[in-house]
Amino acid sequence: MLEALASQSDAPPFELIVVDNNSSPPLPDDLLDRFGGPARIIREKRQGLSFARACGVRAASTPLLCFVDDDNILAPDYLSQAVKIARDHPSLGVFGGQARGVFGRPPDWLIRRH
Repeated sequence: MLEALASQSDAPPFELIVVDNNSSPPLPDDLLDRFGGPARIIREKRQGLSFARACGVRAASTPLLCFVDDDNILAPDYLSQAVKIARDHPSLGVFGGQARGVFGRPPDWLIRRH
């Protein structure tokens, strides 16, 4: 996920906020040292997606937010396309992209079901 964010093409400068949502062990403080732009880790002790996202929103300094989960790998032009959509359609409050599943191996639930 971090590699995909670091290699975004034609993306305007962006702030990266990684929310450590009570992971064990905690994310290392130097995790983002190799990232080129402004980047920081913030910690949220309350477990759960809603708590993590709210924590990230509070920490953000920009009006346009893009949520990326740790198991997502963004297309190289994802952020530039998101900024274009936001600029071209300022009345949109929320929008998303297409997700395509890629498995290292078939998930167990798929094997049992089929």
